[in-house]
Amino acid sequence: MPPYRTRKEVNYMKRNYILVLAVLVVLAGAVAFAGAYMQEGQTSPNYTGNQINTPIYNGNGNNQPTTDYQPNPPSSGNQASPSGAYNNNPTANGNPPPVTSQPAVYDIKIQNFAFSPATLTVKVGDTVRWTNEDTAPHAVSSDNFSSQTLSTGNTYEHAFQSAGTYSYICSIHPSMKGTIIVQ
Repeated sequence: MPPYRTRKEVNYMKRNYILVLAVLVVLAGAVAFAGAYMQEGQTSPNYTGNQINTPIYNGNGNNQPTTDYQPNPPSSGNQASPSGAYNNNPTANGNPPPVTSQPAVYDIKIQNFAFSPATLTVKVGDTVRWTNEDTAPHAVSSDNFSSQTLSTGNTYEHAFQSAGTYSYICSIHPSMKGTIIVQ
C-alpha cells in the first residue's frame, strides 16, 4: 500500500516549495542587477573622476612616480571656435595662439585622521577641495584660510590666488598637518 500524506502534510510541503522558489527568484534578480550594474559603470557611484590614487609618471626619465597629485593637463593644439569648428590658422604674426590653462580643482581626502595627499602642488588660480571621509568632524585651518567644522561627507574649497607655501592643520586635531605649494 503506497504511503499517503495527510492534507496538513501536503499543505506544509507546498508552502515550503513556494518559499524556496521565492528565495531563488530574489537571488536570481539580485545577481542580474549586480551584473548589469558592473557592466554599466565599472566604478562606484561616488567616483568623481579626480580621485586618482595611482602614481603619476611625469617623464622624469627613470619612470619613478611623483608623490604629488596632478590633474590631467589641459589639451593643447587646435582650439575650438564658438561655432564648434576647429581653427588651425595661426595668428597674424604666424605663431599659433597661446594656449591658456584653465584653473584646476584638486581633491584632498580627510581620512584616518590624515590629509591625503599631505603635500600638494598647484598653480595660482587653482582650487583645492577638502572632503571629510572620516566619521569624526574636522576643520581645515591656516593663517590664510579656514573652514567650518566638516562632518562626514562635507567639503571645503579654497582658490589660491598668490604663489607661496601654505601650511594648514585640522583645528580640532592639530596633529593633522598638510601643505599646499602654489607656483
